[in-house]
Amino acid sequence: MPRLRRLWRKRNNAMNKVRHLAGISVGQQKPVVLAFVYYGCPMLCDQVEQGVVGALRMLSFNPGRDYDVVFVSFDSRETPDMAAEKKKKALAHFRRPETDSGWHFLTGSKDSIEAATRAANFRFSFDARNNLFAHASGVAQIPVKDAMKIVAEKGLNAAPAPAVEKKK
Repeated sequence: MPRLRRLWRKRNNAMNKVRHLAGISVGQQKPVVLAFVYYGCPMLCDQVEQGVVGALRMLSFNPGRDYDVVFVSFDSRETPDMAAEKKKKALAHFRRPETDSGWHFLTGSKDSIEAATRAANFRFSFDARNNLFAHASGVAQIPVKDAMKIVAEKGLNAAPAPAVEKKK
C-alpha cells in the first residue's frame, strides 16, 4: 500500500505541473481529458485525436467551461506551430469555436517528455530506421480530486491560439 501511495503522490504532482504549463488553474474543479500523441504520426495518433474530438462533440459539456482537453506530444522534434495546426483542426472538427480556451496541445523537450510519460507510465520507442514511434494509445479522464499528475516540471509549450477569422 505505501508503494501505491508514493506512486499516486508522484502522479498528482506531475498533473499539477501539466495544468500549470497548459495554463489551467491548479485549483480548478474541472476534470482533464489527457492523451499522449505525436502530431506527425501517420497512423494511430490522428485516429485518437479525431476519436476524442468526435466523442466530446456528442456531449453538451464544453471544454474550457466544464473540463479541459490536453494532448501532449511525445516527439521532442515537434514544434508549437505543429501543435497549433492540430488545435486548429480539432476546433474545426469540434464546431464550437468558443471552447478554444479548453483545448491544450503541448510540445516539449526530450527531458520534459520523458518525465511526463514516465509519470503517466506511458511507454514508447523510436524506430530510427523507419523514422516512426512504436507506441500504444489511450485517453485518460483525470478527476481533480484524484488527479493523476502527468507532465514534467518545465519545458512543455502550449500551442499558440489560432487566429480567428471575422465573418464578413
